Amino acid sequence: MKHLRKLLLLFVATLLFALGLAISPAPQQAVATTAPQTTRPPEKLPIYRLAAPNVSQEAVRQLANSAFGISEGVKQAEGQMAVQSGQRSVEVDTRSGGIWMADRSQLWNINLKPQLPDERRARAIADDFLSKNSRALARTDQEPSHTLAFSNTASTVATTFDVASKKRDTRKLDVQVNYTANITVRNTTYAVVGGGDEFSVTVGDQGKVTAFQGLFRSIAGVETESPVIPRERIEQEFRRMAGNLRVRAINSQLAYYSAPSGVEQRFLYPVWVIRATAIVGTQAVPLRIVTIPATEFGPKMQQPEPVRPRSATELPQRRSTMPEDKDERERGSKPNHFTPAFESGTAREGGSSYIGVSGGLAGSQDNAKGFTNGLSADGWSVNFLWGDAAAFESDWRRNDDSWVDAADFVFYTGHANMNGWVLSNPDDTFLDFSEVGAAPQTGDIWGFQDLEWVIIAACGPLQDNIISPGGGDVFARWDGAFDGLHQLLGYGAVTYDNTEEGKRVVQYARGGDTVIGSWFRAAKEIQPSTNGFPAPDGPTIYVSVMYVGRSGVDPGNDHIWGHGSVSGDPTSPTFYVAIWSPC
Repeated sequence: MKHLRKLLLLFVATLLFALGLAISPAPQQAVATTAPQTTRPPEKLPIYRLAAPNVSQEAVRQLANSAFGISEGVKQAEGQMAVQSGQRSVEVDTRSGGIWMADRSQLWNINLKPQLPDERRARAIADDFLSKNSRALARTDQEPSHTLAFSNTASTVATTFDVASKKRDTRKLDVQVNYTANITVRNTTYAVVGGGDEFSVTVGDQGKVTAFQGLFRSIAGVETESPVIPRERIEQEFRRMAGNLRVRAINSQLAYYSAPSGVEQRFLYPVWVIRATAIVGTQAVPLRIVTIPATEFGPKMQQPEPVRPRSATELPQRRSTMPEDKDERERGSKPNHFTPAFESGTAREGGSSYIGVSGGLAGSQDNAKGFTNGLSADGWSVNFLWGDAAAFESDWRRNDDSWVDAADFVFYTGHANMNGWVLSNPDDTFLDFSEVGAAPQTGDIWGFQDLEWVIIAACGPLQDNIISPGGGDVFARWDGAFDGLHQLLGYGAVTYDNTEEGKRVVQYARGGDTVIGSWFRAAKEIQPSTNGFPAPDGPTIYVSVMYVGRSGVDPGNDHIWGHGSVSGDPTSPTFYVAIWSPC
């Protein structure tokens, strides 16, 4: 254990040293993953001042050469430095110091049948990868004790269902080894949450490292100490925030917050982490995990803008639509890898629905706006952005031809479980899988008119027994949603509320990555690797996708319109595919 911790600290030091950072001290004793729930909270906790990242082109070049053997020059764009060679790339975010390395020919590629090491061997390979990329370590012996430690291993899993034979073919695509940070304050150890202060090493075919993702923020010193807000007060505030939900259970724990890569952060501060379950209709719904500042020093929670009232008879103000009428695009006749020619760009349409303040989620509104703003900046028409009481369930079901299925790309964020997600009146406020059709092309719901891709940024709905006991059969639940729909993307576990997913997935898709690659990368950078929930909603957080296809029509490599190839509509599918990858 001591040897492994030294290797981790050496690698952290290398990355931070290469980026012009300092590393805080590290204890030699084993660390816990979270402060015990039963302990009495301290009266005060320190607020740590963070060192600003100082990223240089030479440091990025050395890192790319050492880790991936890439020797090409560094390209610089706003907020990023990158080195790329073919499908291999190394990117460093200059705002946060976050690192992303990937061989895209290997990562999440279901056409491969890799020979993988077992978890024990994968961990040894990951430790060795960290060790070989280590150079230096700056250490002191003062508080805080801020360390990275091994967390868990998990695998990307792909399963294909053959409609004719009713058989599944399931295999692992890689093994991911995760390391997470803790902070020890006066002999009590607190987890670090928020997506930052984590490393993951992905091991693929023949034990080759195919990806690395990580961000470790260096502490420059203690800014101040601030009184801790009592647990009871925080839980009361959460119940007030989630006033429209029948909250059944709340569990709160103290932790420190480190934002995901790409987000500037000046202070490392304590938060209360709120895990809860609510009853929506007849459904028990695990809520997105919320972090609330645990001291008065922390950033104040911003009150989202009021959602404008909406009439049930209102229609979207569309400027145009993709040419998907019978003359242009007979059902099933569009060739695979179809790329339309755009004149004005307004033929591409997006939309978003979200549950925010009505469900106790402070991040949802900005999350949804990030998605629609990104599409709008790319020349798309935004058909709708409905939140809270205006996010009608009927938009997704009986009025889908006017709303969800009148757009090409739709994003939802809020609360979900494996069976569906929370929306608002009219209707019963929970869109259940049984309401989207019993089988493909029987319900005229999603894709029969326009919809290609839909993202559910919530706590599901793609759980499955393959990744967690009790997750059921994802294909049996959601095959009815595919009436021409290309991909249903989401999670297979409980996730954290945030403001970044919508913006980030569009950013990567506009950069030319596939829809799946964009969503998986965004989720890995934003969500932590574990959530503290039991099966089937945890403890590993999986980002996921389900899609269907047939001979010559395979949406697995889809890009958004204008940025690469797009499959034909996968009507009358002969196979289903699902992929889950650990965050």
